[in-house]
Amino acid sequence: MSAQIIGCARVSTNEQDLATQLNPLTGLGVPEGLTNVDHGVTGRNGTGRD
Repeated sequence: MSAQIIGCARVSTNEQDLATQLNPLTGLGVPEGLTNVDHGVTGRNGTGRD
């Protein structure tokens, strides 16, 4: 059985650049299709929370 590398990148505002997290993950060998990307809500304003 071989190990599988996955990645996770998260930004909470439109001003944040997702590439600053994705590029290092790619450099570490994380395949592009195996990175979970989350455009979450900021904890400060809670927009989108129920």
